Amino acid sequence: MSFFDDALQEVCGVMDHAAQKTCEALENSKGHMERLRLRGALNDKYRELGKAQFLHTLGESDESEQIDTLIAELTELREAYVDICRMLNRGGGPTCEKCGKHNVQGNVYCSDCGAPMPREDA
Repeated sequence: MSFFDDALQEVCGVMDHAAQKTCEALENSKGHMERLRLRGALNDKYRELGKAQFLHTLGESDESEQIDTLIAELTELREAYVDICRMLNRGGGPTCEKCGKHNVQGNVYCSDCGAPMPREDA
């Protein structure tokens, strides 16, 4: 092989590595966008649930079926949200067992949902 062939092979290797890293960054960005979409959907459902519960409590309407439906939808959305948070936050500090949020080592409570974090000495 000539010097030119060696240089061309090295440049191709660098370009392949850059393309791989670009694909990884794109997939990571898609994951973060999905996490944000799920968080927005969760917040919307929580608002709907709050309104339904308020009207039900006041006795203005029987919202019990809607409340049950919203709870089922929230449960499904939360599971998807926790799954994507865990996927995006692999490695590093601990992950909240309740919401899946990646936390800084030493946090006593989750920085997202406030749930107690597992003790490090446990």
